[in-house]
Amino acid sequence: MLVDLDQILCLAEDRTVGQDNVVVLDTVALQLAKQPGRRSCAGRRVNVRRHLNGQHSVWHGTRCLGRYDPGGRPLARSEGRRPKNARAHLPLQATWTPSPISGYPPNPPSRWPRGPRLPVGPTD
Repeated sequence: MLVDLDQILCLAEDRTVGQDNVVVLDTVALQLAKQPGRRSCAGRRVNVRRHLNGQHSVWHGTRCLGRYDPGGRPLARSEGRRPKNARAHLPLQATWTPSPISGYPPNPPSRWPRGPRLPVGPTD
């Protein structure tokens, strides 16, 4: 199990996003960028974290809404982030090819074609 110590070893406080999409932690104002699928984050309760390196991050549940340098300026998307999926560097799973012996996979996928449907019930 991977543990992200940067998210554990930090000062975390709950705040409410202001009408101008700004969250303030101590004297640092953090302007939230427009979030996909939302017009504004105003009024939402968020968790603001100050990390050991001085950077800040704003979280709503498990979703990071933004990362900022110690002065409150937004960081570029690649700075200070780890890959969303730890397995992203692995190649895609190879597609199934039939075995030369049997021609059928041991566990057919759900989209596997089914045989003809037989009538159910008494027949006269």
